[in-house]
Amino acid sequence: MQGLWLDWFAGCFARVEVRRTARSYVEGLLSSIGRKNCWWLAQQAGHVDPGRMQRLLAGARWDAEALRDVLLRVVAALLGTADGVLIVDETGFAKKGTASVGVARQYSGTLGKVDNCQVAVFLAYATSRVRLLVDRILYLPKSWTDDPQRCAKAGVPPGTGFATKAQLALAMIRRALAAGLQAQWLAADEAYGRDSRFRAALRGLHLAYVVAVPRDQHVHSGRQRYRVDVLTAMLPTRAWQTYSCGLGSKGPRLYRWAWVHIDGPAGCHSLLVRRSSDNTLAFYLTWTAQPVALPTLVAVAGRRWCIEEGFQVSKDAFGLDQYQTRTWDGWHRHTTLAILALGLTVLATHDDQAAPTTEHDIAASTDPIPIPVTINEARRLIAALIISARHASRSLIDHKPITDRPHPELVELATTTPGHRPRSPLPTPPRHPELLMYNEIKLPY
Repeated sequence: MQGLWLDWFAGCFARVEVRRTARSYVEGLLSSIGRKNCWWLAQQAGHVDPGRMQRLLAGARWDAEALRDVLLRVVAALLGTADGVLIVDETGFAKKGTASVGVARQYSGTLGKVDNCQVAVFLAYATSRVRLLVDRILYLPKSWTDDPQRCAKAGVPPGTGFATKAQLALAMIRRALAAGLQAQWLAADEAYGRDSRFRAALRGLHLAYVVAVPRDQHVHSGRQRYRVDVLTAMLPTRAWQTYSCGLGSKGPRLYRWAWVHIDGPAGCHSLLVRRSSDNTLAFYLTWTAQPVALPTLVAVAGRRWCIEEGFQVSKDAFGLDQYQTRTWDGWHRHTTLAILALGLTVLATHDDQAAPTTEHDIAASTDPIPIPVTINEARRLIAALIISARHASRSLIDHKPITDRPHPELVELATTTPGHRPRSPLPTPPRHPELLMYNEIKLPY
């Protein structure tokens, strides 16, 4: 595993020492240690102190943006499919004090209130088989961009001005499309869907969308202007149809849906309304260049939750929110390495995934359907069978005590999980001519 990801991303690091430290950092994020800050990662790597890990985030010469760009190209080449959906959303990181870059009293949906926190916008990519985070950028409130001295102290690049979250999201979307990531759709929540300039920019990119809007959003239908909740109340009972927006942990996620064509610029505009079992309504504006069926729009709306799952697993398993750095570069470096660790784990699960299973397949099948390997299971296998084994080998060579032997339950899981063949968690992918390293270095395969 270590050689594989170094082959992909080695060109992003100018010095071999920095590259080795970055490898140890990612291996620590993939490991099963309790915390994923520099102290714990250094201990996992066998360092006597956290100095090298801290320098990796603070002072070492390497480009986190270049690493992110290579990750985008890897995802585009190995995981991209025609049914890909880009998803934008934000998440918050609770903080104390005022020194951490971007920290302010601001609303965070993650915290559910206005609090002292950092807020960052993320871009996720989801297909019928995989979902992962692929880009990130920290949001700077005006209280920061209006104070150049404060920004300089936190290492914010000179000339960085205020940008709304929708503008940050558009920059990441353009970057992903330029990297060749296949995506026909974009999904987003109300914070982005209500922005008319954001929606217009998506149409300019020829990117179809299903974006949530609040109930007081106004639309035009039949040359009349309506609030979306008022227009929904006018719909007859026969307008509602039951569809599943995807498989959940308890089976198909069934909702009642209504679909109303509305006026707008060139293309097909519509209002999509979801009614849950307790009669709670959710509203979406949709646009496509050509007409599509209602089940397609429903499926895209259902994929928006993939980014929430990405946040949860990245924080719980890969330490996305466990950084101990206050600077601009430190934050972006840590989060880039965290989403890289998630991406490597997704690649490990992707090769063993069967074809997508639908509700119809489940009902019609007479044979047991294999359960796909989850991200958490793959991470545990990597930690037990690769990272711990390599650390054990290093400890024997250096005559040091082994402090992190593979747990017996993890070894048993790796050898007895039904429906899966024993294999390397990260198989070497096939040759692909479109993958280029940073500085035009070609990937070895």
